[in-house]
Amino acid sequence: MVQDLLFGLFMAWSGLWMGEAAGTSAGLSTGACHGALSQGGLLVCDGAAGAVWQMAGETQTAGADGRVLFGLTREAGSPVELQYETATGLTTQIHVEIAGRHDAFRVIEGLECDKVDARTPEQIEHAGRSWVAKQAAFESFFDGPGVSEGFIVPAAGPPSSPFGPERKYIGVSAETGEPCEKVSVHRGYDIAAPIGTPIHAPAGGTVILADPDLYYEGGSVFLDHGQGLVSVFMHMSALDVAVGDVIAQGEKLGETGNTGRTTGPHLHWSVKWRNADREGREGDFYIDPVRPVERAIITHGHADHARSGHKYVLSTLETSEIMKVRYGANCAKLIEQLPYGKAQDVGDAEVKLMPAGHILGSAQVVIEYRGYRVVISGDYKRR
Repeated sequence: MVQDLLFGLFMAWSGLWMGEAAGTSAGLSTGACHGALSQGGLLVCDGAAGAVWQMAGETQTAGADGRVLFGLTREAGSPVELQYETATGLTTQIHVEIAGRHDAFRVIEGLECDKVDARTPEQIEHAGRSWVAKQAAFESFFDGPGVSEGFIVPAAGPPSSPFGPERKYIGVSAETGEPCEKVSVHRGYDIAAPIGTPIHAPAGGTVILADPDLYYEGGSVFLDHGQGLVSVFMHMSALDVAVGDVIAQGEKLGETGNTGRTTGPHLHWSVKWRNADREGREGDFYIDPVRPVERAIITHGHADHARSGHKYVLSTLETSEIMKVRYGANCAKLIEQLPYGKAQDVGDAEVKLMPAGHILGSAQVVIEYRGYRVVISGDYKRR
């Protein structure tokens, strides 16, 4: 799981964790958690070395410093429930109250539809290459300081958009002339800065991606800080680092720009959390992936959602038939047809397909995993 966070902003401007050494509670028989205690924030939990922590289906084992991190989703409920177990078998239940979010809704007009969604074959191929590069980067993990040295602001300039607001994009395709609308959540923090403003590492880490031309993000650098934390810098005009570089806090990464999906020059900085303790991804699956994957769940037969080349596909009968007509009978190595409302185990999750009303055979995907339920609506008809 890659979890979007806003916690870096708390550290940068309120001084949270600045200069605090890791492991301040390492000798405790009962763990304690603090941090950015809000939806979209980060829990920093300290306890004994080797202790096992569990939260929302994620399990982590503390290292020598006794510290683990947990990302909080934008929709996380309060209180957050954690279980802490020492090497001697002493178990403690921990309850952490977190603050809710009240994000604004913005309408952004005049954006090129081709940057809202890839539309032409060339754009889809470019977006697909970008997606593969990002996924490969997030699968790598490096040691680093995590939050122990605090974060600094990566670029000079006033804030222009916070983490969390929903945005409705309205525009016209430069390629086809067709109008478009799309709603998405802004999962980062924007700093208004003219092109060429230096970008500095907010904390030390290892560069896991440096690409001048991702489809949506433009010039981008991903910096792994350790403890599962990654800073993502987008829309850059120049990159001064390469994959594998070990970067110190404050070292220059590149310069701000206006590349990718933008409405003006700025730096988009987001911080993402991954559970570094997760071993193996045999149960992973993807919904409407743009590139061939091991397991794909396809919501409907339109070409921007249903693509060929996957090893395993799960879909409704109608969607599978549409795929076979468009791509041929061998469009996937194995296609499994799932009726509406019937449960199917995919990896460790239970999956159901429910009617979406978009086109023949279209489905919403209901995923249940360790007591949690998520609904992926895909495209659907509102009335």
